[in-house]
Amino acid sequence: MKNTVTIIVVILLGAVFLVSMMTIDGRSNREQELTENLSSCVEECVNTLMAEKQYDITDRNEFLADLVENLSVLLDSKSDITVEVEEADVQRGILSVRVAAEYIHPNGQPGTVSTERMVVFNKQQKGE
Repeated sequence: MKNTVTIIVVILLGAVFLVSMMTIDGRSNREQELTENLSSCVEECVNTLMAEKQYDITDRNEFLADLVENLSVLLDSKSDITVEVEEADVQRGILSVRVAAEYIHPNGQPGTVSTERMVVFNKQQKGE
């Protein structure tokens, strides 16, 4: 009987430990994914607008639509994403955004990670 109780307690502690590790690892992975993808997405969006001129972006709304489209393609996770644009200047090539992703931890609790990124297009690099 004593061994049975000990085994049950060890199994429960193992399960709690496993769920805790999954929660910590999941948050870390989501934060890293969001940070890396946001950086590349914002840089790509500004570069497309200012250097490559693959297509014409005539106003701020098209600029932001391009950013959100690229970001949604790059983020491959089941989370609700909120994009807050702090600065978007098409003429000067400035884009500053804050992105928050809300998701559910393995234990059922909601979690949020956020990051922000600002890119200023360097016109000196355009000719190089």
